[in-house]
Amino acid sequence: MVPTLLRDAPFSGVYASSFSYMKEKLPVILPENCSPFYALAAKFSCGVISGALATLITQPADVIRTQVQVVRGSFTTSYKAYILTFY
Repeated sequence: MVPTLLRDAPFSGVYASSFSYMKEKLPVILPENCSPFYALAAKFSCGVISGALATLITQPADVIRTQVQVVRGSFTTSYKAYILTFY
């Protein structure tokens, strides 16, 4: 549970902050009288870019989490799983 939280909390933080930052900057990029399609496409692009950025940052933690969970199944203590993950 802890490794999952260590990955999900930073992902959500990076995603939410970058999405709100980009959405805040949209009025500077888009003209006042743009069509609703362009506004929707711009917000969708903000979501895609934010998700990609958050994934790039948190992917190493996700790989470690998966490795620890796989190795932990073989051992009764979790510290051995963490040691073997990095060994």
